[in-house]
Amino acid sequence: MSNSSVQAKYPNAIWFDSAHTGTESGTFAEPYNTIAEALAAVSNDGQIAVKDGTHNVGEIAFTTSGLTIVGASTAAILRNATTGSSIDCDATTGTFRLETIKVVNDSTSFGLGVIASESDMVIDGCIIDSGLNAATSRGFLGNDSQNKTFTIENSIIIFGSGSGYTTSLTRQNSTPSTLNVRSSTLIMNPNANNVGLSSSGAGEFKNSILIGKSTYAVTIGSWNPSVIKNCCLNDTAYTTASPLSGATDFLYETDPQFIDSANGDYRLRPSSPCIGAGTAS
Repeated sequence: MSNSSVQAKYPNAIWFDSAHTGTESGTFAEPYNTIAEALAAVSNDGQIAVKDGTHNVGEIAFTTSGLTIVGASTAAILRNATTGSSIDCDATTGTFRLETIKVVNDSTSFGLGVIASESDMVIDGCIIDSGLNAATSRGFLGNDSQNKTFTIENSIIIFGSGSGYTTSLTRQNSTPSTLNVRSSTLIMNPNANNVGLSSSGAGEFKNSILIGKSTYAVTIGSWNPSVIKNCCLNDTAYTTASPLSGATDFLYETDPQFIDSANGDYRLRPSSPCIGAGTAS
């Protein structure tokens, strides 16, 4: 997206830019320079638009129902370098959305997850990075509610270090929730251990790329998704762990050919075997 496309899509969004000085009213020209001010100004089912730049915001906690946080691009970075989750949505109704933004958790410890949500959640066109140093006892995404749906689309999820459920994609404290992962890349950073794609419910795992490490595996917990047209590399568990066992419609141990993964560019080269290998259905 861009500033103009965010303005066109969300004309009533509350704007945030930590670098702004001067008058603050929440408009594009006069954005709030603290996330607390933006949260106080936004209504249920409203939007907070974030300008490009690295914004050291700490943990973002709110009860606003149906909130959307959208970036002008993934150069709009929300970073937590203190403690806690990056985002903690305590609303139990509506759908929390993250769009075209980068979230980085460089905190020393966090509880339920890098992103914790009590409501349904959609992450679309984002980069979510758990950082190199974070140590958590639970999961990457988490909730304490029940029968919720988490959907990750067109996004990059980078798993970090820690112990226990640290690199589990989701962690629920109660009855089954649904996890959908579509057209996304899941990758371990250099400090990551085993990754568990766990969700206590069903869902869909489709058109995605899964990058493990040669000494660690991506394992499946109780998640039972439909598995359609994925690519994996450095992941011996892909063919042995339920429900991926027996799946044949994927590119197994295939290099997706990122442009420059060492420097964070996970776009595909024109020669990538993943291009055209997915399904539109």
